[in-house]
Amino acid sequence: MEGIMGPKLMGPAPHVHKDLDELMFVQEGTVSILVGDNVYEVEAGGWHLRPHGIVHTFWNATDKPVRYIDMFFNQDFENFLEAMFGRLIPDLMKRGVSLTSKEATDKMDTLYTRYGITMFEEQRQPIMAKYGLKG
Repeated sequence: MEGIMGPKLMGPAPHVHKDLDELMFVQEGTVSILVGDNVYEVEAGGWHLRPHGIVHTFWNATDKPVRYIDMFFNQDFENFLEAMFGRLIPDLMKRGVSLTSKEATDKMDTLYTRYGITMFEEQRQPIMAKYGLKG
């Protein structure tokens, strides 16, 4: 998956995958990646592995956009991304359902469970505050 992230933007909330390993190649800019308690700054041309079983997330703390390629191993994660961002969220938005409503969070939790993901939403805001990020 190729991704683009604007300046000063937070990625997903910290989370852990039961089986999925992720490998990121940074094409442009610098990505900050949290794995466990460690933060790594990965510049263009650099690679970073986010192994399953360890809490992780990423963000762009710089004033320039970043481009990256994320690769997923040990699971059909592309199907999760399509289900979440290609179907569920657009449907909820089309129907005017808040993404923080019980309906939305229940449906998202069902997808997270199916794909072995545990989210730690409460850890997202402190990272955003510490690094001056937007959501």
